[in-house]
Amino acid sequence: MPLWPANAPRPDGLANPEPLRAAFRAATNGHVWLRWYDRMLCGARVSDEEEMLYAHEDLLPLWKKEDGYLEVSAWMAEKLEELDARENSASLEALETEKITLELGTGASVVVVEGQAQLVPVADATDAAIADEPLARQLHAQVLEALQDFVDQARRTSNKEGWKGFDKAAIDYEQLIKSGLVEISQNVVRLWTLTVKLGSYINQDDELRAGNGSFAEPLDSDTRRTLLDVLMPAAPLVRRFPTGNMLDEENLRFNMPQDKVQVAITLIQSAQQSEVLAGPSADLLVDAHETGAKPGPQGAKSRNWARRMTISFVFALGIGIGAAAKGFVGGAAQKAGERFADKSIAVGRFVDFLLKEEAKIIELTDGLPPDIKAKIVEMLRRIREEQLPAK
Repeated sequence: MPLWPANAPRPDGLANPEPLRAAFRAATNGHVWLRWYDRMLCGARVSDEEEMLYAHEDLLPLWKKEDGYLEVSAWMAEKLEELDARENSASLEALETEKITLELGTGASVVVVEGQAQLVPVADATDAAIADEPLARQLHAQVLEALQDFVDQARRTSNKEGWKGFDKAAIDYEQLIKSGLVEISQNVVRLWTLTVKLGSYINQDDELRAGNGSFAEPLDSDTRRTLLDVLMPAAPLVRRFPTGNMLDEENLRFNMPQDKVQVAITLIQSAQQSEVLAGPSADLLVDAHETGAKPGPQGAKSRNWARRMTISFVFALGIGIGAAAKGFVGGAAQKAGERFADKSIAVGRFVDFLLKEEAKIIELTDGLPPDIKAKIVEMLRRIREEQLPAK
């Protein structure tokens, strides 16, 4: 497939990519060539079916015509739209059953209520079964007993430099544990994030005891002991739940650099200010990203989860825009997206937010699998270049 069709008009300065891109964008159906080029540049794998379209035998006689590239571009645009509809249908039917969010290792889905995105825990039947398991009940009882001493110690530590929020993490965890195993089984992602957050304080204390980090003092021996007494049964408890075990395994992969944490926090705060992400969900993500700024494996897990949940949120906004735009997605994809696009004003906010924060979003995809990054890049390109209406 030629990067530039031989009988298509060439812009001046072809070696410069910007005139080339501008010419593609201005040409009728020129996006079909930019699509291939951009995917190659970002290292994404193009499906065999899509590659074969560019070399299809039906195109050979069209290329021989004087203005054949126009017919070729129109043919390609039609076939690529059909291909996208099939691929979107499969992936978005999976989204209806939360499969996409589980594959991303987030343990939560994104829905829109009254024009704002919210993060909702994925309730899994296999998690519910653990609530009646004798071992889970035993571990739960051990955590409850250990919390009695720990929460008191955490309250006394919160006013020390470097330990802000330590008491709140303890209290939030205690409230969840006291709600009972049935309630916990419906919100395993919350159990996991709070357990990881408590574990990150041990990693932080280890760094301080080794003489690394800030001027903060290490935990006193009693507070550290009571925290470890909680974590000893808490860690196996969260891994008893299939979702908790999946979160632990998945979020050790595709490590997000610590220097991206502030980028992510700024993005989430912008989403809240733009009224595209509900306050409690924004607080949850900011808290997870802040935990991700801590050293050690627990900080890394929180950082990875928060980044991937943020990407899921961005992808959900794109689905909503597509469903409202008509033709951006179609068929089952449009049906799945309709629950995200319940208000036109909200869709306008989605468009404005994604275009305003495009650079930060792309930066957060660094290190993710190429196919996920390519989906985000392609989604943003289509929103930008098709000039979908903003508010």
